[in-house]
Amino acid sequence: MKKIAFLFLLIALQCLAKPPIKYLKNGVAINKSNVTYHIPSNLLDSLHILYLGCNNVMMKYKNEEIMFDPFFSYQAIEKVSLGKIKFDEIAISLGLDRIKQAGFNLKNIHDVFISHGHYDHVFDLPYLVNHNAFNNSINLHCNTSVQNELFKFKDRINFITNQSPTCDSNAYDIHNWQQISEHIRVLPLKSSHAPHVLGVQFMKGESNSKKFTKYDTTTFKSNATQWKCGEDFSFLIDFTENDKPVFRILMQGPSIKPCADIFPDIILKEKDVDIAIMVIASNQFIKDYPSHQLSRLKPKKVILTHWENFFRNYTKEPELGTNTNHDLFFEKAAKTKNKDWNYKSDSDMFIMPYPGTKISLY
Repeated sequence: MKKIAFLFLLIALQCLAKPPIKYLKNGVAINKSNVTYHIPSNLLDSLHILYLGCNNVMMKYKNEEIMFDPFFSYQAIEKVSLGKIKFDEIAISLGLDRIKQAGFNLKNIHDVFISHGHYDHVFDLPYLVNHNAFNNSINLHCNTSVQNELFKFKDRINFITNQSPTCDSNAYDIHNWQQISEHIRVLPLKSSHAPHVLGVQFMKGESNSKKFTKYDTTTFKSNATQWKCGEDFSFLIDFTENDKPVFRILMQGPSIKPCADIFPDIILKEKDVDIAIMVIASNQFIKDYPSHQLSRLKPKKVILTHWENFFRNYTKEPELGTNTNHDLFFEKAAKTKNKDWNYKSDSDMFIMPYPGTKISLY
């Protein structure tokens, strides 16, 4: 019964899909070209951000690299609804080509961070592990739901289940920072997931490891509904020199409900946020998103992810995501503009990258 209801909801979403467009009403372009921005900081080398689709992002500084939410295998809506999702080797190959063309290298990745357990944030990681995309076993920073989903790979994955502050500034602890390399550290922050449609959030709760025991580790076909969300996390990423943060990025997982102390004063006093990477999907279901976060953080640039329809083949021209009001996101963001946080135009502040776009900062 649940599967049937899920099917009809997905079909309804598909019917609401917007046609391919290159520009939104507010003038923010879908950026297909690599771009470079100068943002005043104490960086001693260029910092590169690579967008690979959905919420799949890589970052590189001084040959140190980090990866978030690896996923390339966009699935047709009927496969998600009726059948088993599976690796799309052509899409993964295209994704790996984009990584190489951008000058990134998965062999340099030792730590991967997962925001939550839905399949569109973690599904392709087993394929990358199986095909030795990484140099050694990786440290996977994730919730316990993801650990249950990937437990069959425990011999090649070192699971680090995140413990982080909640919506209470007193819970902040400097020791929660994860030092992953000489110049990169990451702080997991408790987050929350927006509804998918009609106020309903799909795949809530914890994944059951027993439901993943029968899946072959080569094909790893599985049912999309079994990839449960678990706890949600956003991440602060610091790029450091002499153990002091010189550039800070917010890497957001899902669209999140406002939480007054998700960025405690003690964090922001140490270093402000230079770049906010924010999910645009489902923003219309949260009244104060992204305005609450933007007014608190006042970032210098905003990179938008999870904007495209991931029911459409990864190798095809992206379309705007189904049932997502993209223009409303910018309308709400504009309400935060004031004398303390201002910018020339939406197209100057917001970057909406095509999968494979590299954004370089210096």
